[in-house]
Amino acid sequence: MRRLRVVGIGTGVVLWGLGAGTAHAAPPPNDAASRAVEVAPVAAENGPVPSLEGVAELGEATPDIGTPRCLGPKSFQRTVWFRVPGGPAQRVRLDALTASGQPDQAADLAAYVQPVGVIRPLTTEPQACDGPATRATDPGIELNVPPGQDVLVQVGFSAGRTASRAILSASTLALPQLEPPRGDAVADAVGMPFARARTQRLRGATVTERDPAEPACATAGSIWRRRPVRQTGEQVASTRGRDASALTAFVGKRPSGTNAKACRTANSSRTTRIEVPFRARKGQIAWLRIGTDKYAAGRTRTAVSGPCDPTPLHPITRTRVTVGAPARRARGKRTVRLRVRLVGPCLRQARITVRRGKRIVARRTLRTLVRGTVTVRVPRVRGAKVPKARYKVSVAGRAPKAKRQRFGVSRRVRLR
Repeated sequence: MRRLRVVGIGTGVVLWGLGAGTAHAAPPPNDAASRAVEVAPVAAENGPVPSLEGVAELGEATPDIGTPRCLGPKSFQRTVWFRVPGGPAQRVRLDALTASGQPDQAADLAAYVQPVGVIRPLTTEPQACDGPATRATDPGIELNVPPGQDVLVQVGFSAGRTASRAILSASTLALPQLEPPRGDAVADAVGMPFARARTQRLRGATVTERDPAEPACATAGSIWRRRPVRQTGEQVASTRGRDASALTAFVGKRPSGTNAKACRTANSSRTTRIEVPFRARKGQIAWLRIGTDKYAAGRTRTAVSGPCDPTPLHPITRTRVTVGAPARRARGKRTVRLRVRLVGPCLRQARITVRRGKRIVARRTLRTLVRGTVTVRVPRVRGAKVPKARYKVSVAGRAPKAKRQRFGVSRRVRLR
């Protein structure tokens, strides 16, 4: 009888241990995006703190099936979800902090902007990603979110991480109500002409639910431009403006995180030009995303041209100038418009100079990529005894990837 009691007690202890292990192995309640937990205000002894917080219990969390891993195949191995509620237009700042008592291991972050009135969470394409590999300069995520749109936040650890807890810190800043610029969403991307710069407004740029993430060139807001590729080869996109922070080129039917070809960021606040070379085939669509970190930004000028293959394939000496007949001038005008066509490889910078004798009568500097027809206004020669005036048109510049190799061509023309 005593042996039976001892065995019964031992069996009870073993069963109790198994029951505790089973309860501990249950995943957290916000393991799926559909059960995301809303971030809560931080409780402090001195009063309310203007920030939101969420504690990520990742000890028994599982990976998300069907959700892209924007930081590599080993990222987001254990994940939980949080929600930042929408409201008026706001800037959302997200940071992942190491919990007290845990190993100093950085967590992975991904942000998904949700459409207005969405019922099922949209997690097919993240809008921003941040992880240990992208935190060399500025850790965290910043997004300009349109009015009424929530933000789902995915917090996780990569494979091999031993930490089981992280803290999500979120802060929001209300933005003034501004009219969104043209091309603020991918679906509203504006078409661009070939080899001609166009001015775009960046003021009021945001990040919408279809913008794919590019961790290397992340910005708080962006606008979109599109251009069908005419010839196979290396294309070059260029944007010029003090408020442009990054330029990313996508090639495909629609932009996604898998078809980003190249991106570059501004080196400093004084940088006014960003150039991105990328390869594309004839018939494909090139998508350009011009990013900015300023909500009340100014304007930028963007151009795309190609093919701009390296100079060994297209020698720089092949660049030539074709001067066409001047445009018909209106009666009483003091200037005539001279059409100058640049044929050859794409030019990074060009200066067109028109001389009459030794005197410079007109000059135009083009700081974006040039390939096509350029119009220069030339003062008209007055006097009935001078039926025609002789001019010398000179073009000097350089091609992409050839900083030291310059060219210069000239052509003589007569204008009435």
